[in-house]
Amino acid sequence: MIRQLASIVDSLQMVMVILTFLSVLPAIVILYNLTNINVAERIRELSTVKVLGFHNREVTLYIYRKTIVLSFVGIVSDLFSGRSCIKSSWR
Repeated sequence: MIRQLASIVDSLQMVMVILTFLSVLPAIVILYNLTNINVAERIRELSTVKVLGFHNREVTLYIYRKTIVLSFVGIVSDLFSGRSCIKSSWR
């Protein structure tokens, strides 16, 4: 019985790894698309920043920094909203 339960847990663990990997792929694609849209919509602002003397690397870091901060805010807010939904469904 113990060996059978360990076998089931091992197979479920592998399924969870696969599901986690498959959920990360769309997140990467979405972040890439959002970054491209962000750059396309703000091309004038980015050109102004370049004219003011910023180098290409600084402008790129400016874009990535904003994307990372917004992603972090989204992750934190989703974690809290997910936990509140789980707590309310258990009641």
